[in-house]
Amino acid sequence: VAWSRSPLTPSEDITASYASTTSLAPPLPTTTPVPEPTVEPILIAHIDTLTPEGIGAFIERYREEFGDMFVDDASFHGDYSSVSRAVPDAPALTESISFRDGFEREVTSIPRRTGQPTFDLGSIQIDKLAPYMVNIGDYVNVSDAAITHLIVDANYGVPEIAIYAENGLGHQGRIEVTPWGEISRSYPYGS
Repeated sequence: VAWSRSPLTPSEDITASYASTTSLAPPLPTTTPVPEPTVEPILIAHIDTLTPEGIGAFIERYREEFGDMFVDDASFHGDYSSVSRAVPDAPALTESISFRDGFEREVTSIPRRTGQPTFDLGSIQIDKLAPYMVNIGDYVNVSDAAITHLIVDANYGVPEIAIYAENGLGHQGRIEVTPWGEISRSYPYGS
């Protein structure tokens, strides 16, 4: 018997023989890549509460969120606003609400003043308020003044909207108007 030596070593010979007769893995099926689903972003329009339109939009969002339009006071600063109001189930306490394109509530342990007057945001006549806001420089005697903030309250039982303005150089003033659009007090620059 003649023996011939295979050019493969014994372990290579076994591995090669096994691999030729055995499939190591089934063939992979061909697949079509599935595209990832597109997610449409939810856009919330930014509300600039230093404009008549922004005040109107804030009031509407407030009504939708709380079901009424009563506040103890409110301040508007353009990109954010804050409100104080009675806690619905505990009217002797104050609820602080901040707004940055959405509402965040915080019940405080601060007692409300007995007989605290409330301000009805629904009483603001935006069309009567708008001329004061648009022409604030004329009213505060600073031609290049811009509104810095507004404060809404009903101190002493009289509803008022105070509109503050300045020009960045320290020239500032304010006017206080009624919700129906009458100037109740004016504090122009230089007075």
